[in-house]
Parts: sequence; structure tokens; C-alpha cells
Amino acid sequence: MRNTITKISLFILIGILISGCASEKKVPNGKKLLTKNEIQVNTKKEKRELIHNQLYQKPNSDILGYHFRLNLYNLAKPKHDSIYKAKFIANPEKYKRKSKWLSAKQVNRLGESFWYAGIHEFLMKSGEAPVIIDEKSTKKSTALLKSYYFNNGFFNTKTKYEIDSISAKKAKIKYTVNTGNAFFIDSLQTKILSPELDSLYNSKKTSSLIKTGNQFKSEDFKGEIDRITSHFRNNGIYLFQQNYINFEYDTINKKNKVGIELKINDYSYREGDSTKTKPFKAYKISEVNIYTDYKASKTKSEKKIQQK
Repeated sequence: MRNTITKISLFILIGILISGCASEKKVPNGKKLLTKNEIQVNTKKEKRELIHNQLYQKPNSDILGYHFRLNLYNLAKPKHDSIYKAKFIANPEKYKRKSKWLSAKQVNRLGESFWYAGIHEFLMKSGEAPVIIDEKSTKKSTALLKSYYFNNGFFNTKTKYEIDSISAKKAKIKYTVNTGNAFFIDSLQTKILSPELDSLYNSKKTSSLIKTGNQFKSEDFKGEIDRITSHFRNNGIYLFQQNYINFEYDTINKKNKVGIELKINDYSYREGDSTKTKPFKAYKISEVNIYTDYKASKTKSEKKIQQK
């Protein structure tokens, strides 16, 4: 068993070394293998993984620059079954010779064995298909880059890309990002319709993640929605949901600044065919009833909850 594994390993290693210079071996004519993504932000090369992770299409993985999995994939023969059959169709004498010491059925099944089929299936599963440049994916990457910077306060971000050919079947993509100036929060106003919610919000207002002077960041607003929701529900507003919270942004006549208005609507509910609203009310425990049976070890309690 160990000798077999060693032989297979040597076979794969030799094949990889031979095919190392043909990474574009399975790249269709007229297509390009993506070899590299370059990102330039405000004239500076961007190497941070966080930014490169925004890209929709990435080059094949590598180990110290060597595309091990791509070359594994290139070793596989996708039509290994037809190759095996053609081997005997083109050489009937060979088929006859094999049939002398193997039955016809065994010769046919030999094409499904590891050496003729399994090895290629193994290589394809363990390997990695070549990443072919797709302009739809490239445009999606530029949109994702723009969205990332927009969500971090750069509302005037512009992005573009250029496909730079390296050879007939290889190319790299250069992404250029111009962010413009960042926007900062210059005011925060609130419009909370339910008096109890307004009071609860103001009791923890200093804990808000949205503060004047901070750079606009979408993750802060998501965190603030979570904070407000938890605060309300922990204080008896059991019917409150995140969708009652809305933020409105105002950049009109403001240079690199944004005004924020936090809106929290009243409770909305269905009554017949119509939708109605009413102020949120906190719930409290009005009474606790304890019921016991004849065994002291079996005690249960029931809590009744009602609005104030």
C-alpha cells in the first residue's frame, strides 16, 4: 500500500514539474487566464487583504508563487473514458492480447479503474480549474469596491478597471479607485414618536455609536440599530423590532459633511383589512402565582405579563 502511494505521489510530482510552464493549458482560445489583480487607491498601490477580498474574481491559489492546484487540474484528462476506448479501437490487436489473460468484460471495466479513470477524477477534484477573466465579474468587482468605500464615508468614489494582456492566454486586471474626500457626521437629530421609547433612548443616549465628528461608517449604523433594539427590549418593549428604526442622511449644501436624523415609528398592527398604529408601551410583571402539589420538590410558577 505504501509503495503504491509513493508511486502515485511521484507520478503526480513529475507531471506537475513537466506541466509547470503550461498553466494556460486548458484556457480556451480567445480567453485569458487571470494571473493577478492590482488595486490602486488614490495613486497608491493597495495590498491589504481586506480590500482585495472585495473583488469578485481572484487568480488561482498558489504556494510561494507556484500554482500547485491549477497544475494538478491541468494533468487530468476530462475525456479519459473515450481515450481508453480509442486506444483499443485504433489497435484491435492490443485488445485481443489483453483479452487473452483478461475477459472481455474485465478489459472494458479496466477503463473505469483508478489508473485510467480514478486518477483523472482525483486530479480534477483535488485541483483547481483555471480562473478565466470574465468582464461581467470584473464589473461586479468595481461595483463592490465602490460600495465598500461608499459604506466607509467616501460618497464620491469612482472606480474603473483595465485588462492588461501578458500573453495570448494570460492577463492581469488593474483596478483604479479615486475615493474623493471622506464625509463626517456634523449633526444627529431624533424623531421618536412613542414617548416611552423617546425616554428610554435619551436615558442611554451617551452610549450611541453615532457621534458628531465621526467619519460616516455603515457598520456604526448597523451596530446602533442592534444597540437600540436590545436596550428597548431589555426594558419591557417586547414587541419592538429593528425595522421600526430608520436613518435619513442629508448632504445638501454640506461640504464633506452629513446630517443624520434617527426616526423610530409607532407600533404597527393589522386590524381587519386595515393597518393601524399606536405608541409602544413597556410591559411589566403584574403578579406571580405559585401553585404547589403535595410534593415539596415539585413547584412551578406562572408569570402574568400586562401593559402598564
